[in-house]
Parts: sequence; structure tokens; C-alpha cells
Amino acid sequence: MVPEGTSRWALEVRRRRLRARRLVAGAGVAALLLGLYLFMSSPYFVLDHLRIRGYQRLDPATVRELAGIPPGTLIWRVDPNAVARRLEAHPRVAGAVVRREWPRGLVIELRERATVAVLVDRDGPRWAELDAQGRILASGRGEPPRPAAPAAGGGWRAGAPPTEGGDGAGAGDGADAVPVLVWDAPSAGDARSAVPPIAWEPGRFVPDPLARAAAVAAALEAARLPEPVVRLVARPGGLLEVQLVSGIRVHWGRSDVAPSAKVRALTAVLAAVDRDAAARPAYIDVTDPDRPVLGPPAREGGGG
Repeated sequence: MVPEGTSRWALEVRRRRLRARRLVAGAGVAALLLGLYLFMSSPYFVLDHLRIRGYQRLDPATVRELAGIPPGTLIWRVDPNAVARRLEAHPRVAGAVVRREWPRGLVIELRERATVAVLVDRDGPRWAELDAQGRILASGRGEPPRPAAPAAGGGWRAGAPPTEGGDGAGAGDGADAVPVLVWDAPSAGDARSAVPPIAWEPGRFVPDPLARAAAVAAALEAARLPEPVVRLVARPGGLLEVQLVSGIRVHWGRSDVAPSAKVRALTAVLAAVDRDAAARPAYIDVTDPDRPVLGPPAREGGGG
């Protein structure tokens, strides 16, 4: 209906002006969106650096490869959660946090699993680094590595990289290195002494007897013993023997028992031995942590 006093010609003019305004507004919005798109796609937002924190054994080049971000990627197109999932797929990475650092950076914070023992195959040139749960972090053939042991509080002992912004893998030796773990079968003809089947692949877990030995190694490392552990020998029946850097052998007994009481007993015995070097025993038996037994002085050649 045409309003009274308004000609059809005037109405048509108004309609044309309204359409023109809408076209101009639409063109302005389109131009704004196009400009915004071109700005967001400009080299100003191309990812040009990664800030990596918390790596220990992994090196920055490996972390960049695991992150899987192609060169020239715009920061808007990086999914931090997807990058974190790719990093956490690596056996060494216990956790990863990834966040954007505007306008063209990315921050990656890692928490690595610590190597607590190096499993060595006595019948072949194989080795595997284990964490406290018996997970294989790395494996290979030939001479096994001796990575530096983690220090209390999540850092690393002297000679190894710091926790944040480290410079890659650090190797230790002697007392500063994690212990070697071996499987010992004293009776070759006994089927029970056969070496448990091991899948020597990173990310897999070793059989229970060896995983429990790795848990004991982690507990001993956390206790910061006066004498570091250099070797663990797992035997059939869940038995375990621990060798200290001084040569003292520790008869641990069954490794499927919570290690806390035995660790406390061993710590107390070693503290007493340090006060009386002449009484240094050939072995310490903590099978019963409430009644630890000391062997004869080492100079007498006592054993057993």
C-alpha cells in the first residue's frame, strides 16, 4: 500500500537509495574481511620460532620433528592440543604443554620420563633404557649408554643438562650413571630360569620381574643412598641382588614387595658403615628389613 501523499516515483527513489546503501555496506564488509584475511595470511604470522623447555634426553631437533609443524605454517593454523598429542606419543615424553606465543612463536614445555636402569641382554648385544614402570624409553644394539641419573627434585646430577632449556642428552659414567640391570639364570637347565620374553621396542613394557627391578632402582635413586647403585641382578622367583659402587652386594630378596622399608633399612646400614669403614661388609641382606644382616668384612673375602 502506498502511503497517502507519497508518489510511486518517490517510493522507487527511496528503494533504490536503500539498495545502494546495502550494496555499499556489503562491499565494505567484504573488503574488511578480505583485508583481514590477507593480513592474517601475511608472513607476519608465519611461525618462525619454537621455544622448547624441559627437554633432557631429547634434543631440540627431535622435538621439532615430533611436533610435526611444516615450515611456513601460520600460527592461526597450529592446534596446540594436536601438537601436544604428537609429542606425548614418544615414549620419553610423559607430558607436553603447547601454547601460542604471539605473533609468530610457539612454546613447548616437556616433562620427560627418567631413565632409572639400562637393561642389558647377556646373550646378545642388546640394551634398553627403562623408566620406573618398566617402559622401554630407547633401545639398541652394541655398547649400552650410561645416561646420567636424575637428581632429587627433577633436575639432573652435575655434568648433565638442567631441567629447563637444557642442551640435549647428557651422558654420565661411574657413580653418576644409572645402573645396569641384567637377568641372571643360575640354573640353565631349569625352565623357570629362562629369560622372560622381551620386546626390545621403545614404548613397550618389559616382563614383570624386570619391571619390578626397575621400580626398585627408581626407589633407590630417590633415596639418594650414600653409595650409588651400579648394577641390579634379577633372578627367577622375583629375587633381586643390588651391587653398590663400593662393591658391596645387597641381597634384596623378593622385588614384588613394596621397597620403602628395605630402602630405609639399607640407608640406615650404609650410614652406620660409613662411620666405621673397617666394618665395611662384603654384603648386606635386607630380605627382612626389620632385621638386616651384615656379612663379614670385605677384606676377609666373606661372601654369600
